[in-house]
Amino acid sequence: MTGDLVVGADGIHSVVREYVAGPDQPTWWPQVAWRALVPAAIGREVGLELRQHVFAGPRVMFVTYYVSAGRLVNWIGCTPSDGWREESWSARGDRDEALGLFEGRHPQVRGLIAGTEHVFKWALFDRPSLETWSRGRVTLLGDAAHPMLPFMGQGQSRDARELDTYRARDPARPGFYDDLLGFEVVFSYGEPAFDAELRRDDASFDLVPRGQAVVRVERWVAMLT
Repeated sequence: MTGDLVVGADGIHSVVREYVAGPDQPTWWPQVAWRALVPAAIGREVGLELRQHVFAGPRVMFVTYYVSAGRLVNWIGCTPSDGWREESWSARGDRDEALGLFEGRHPQVRGLIAGTEHVFKWALFDRPSLETWSRGRVTLLGDAAHPMLPFMGQGQSRDARELDTYRARDPARPGFYDDLLGFEVVFSYGEPAFDAELRRDDASFDLVPRGQAVVRVERWVAMLT
């Protein structure tokens, strides 16, 4: 197979990333993300409105919203890790363990977990930012270029903006394939500060007084608008 350009959009375990920037090692983040999909009927039973819900408290965060045209509810809960480090999107979790970690939390949170049939969990890892996303006519896209911790819900929106930036550049323009660095410059403006905010706050709200938590959320909102 031959082509004018190779775009590595092969995810957090990217083979193309290793070619572009060399091997690197992920940094373990001391949290576990629990995730599941439940029927919309469960969401209605617990009184979940048709909007995104964020439940934040000491040492935990829980985010949930309807998906699949309202047929399902997606939820994700982040809790402190006990040292488990399996980097997987398909590792099964235990519903009763998740319920125990959210003991005493909001009834909607516990109701969603209790109504879940299959719970998944993954250990969180971060990867260092790259100095460049491109090598010759090989470039990176999405998690292959900048894997993100699952806070603030910005992974997919960032990928969408990247695609729009790619589309806006004219492949027929002379030098297009030799100027991939220009794409990085256009897109990466302001992103390092955003990534630093994610890593600094890490969404745990660990022992943060309510007033400080409100200020933190307001700062996040300002960065997204």
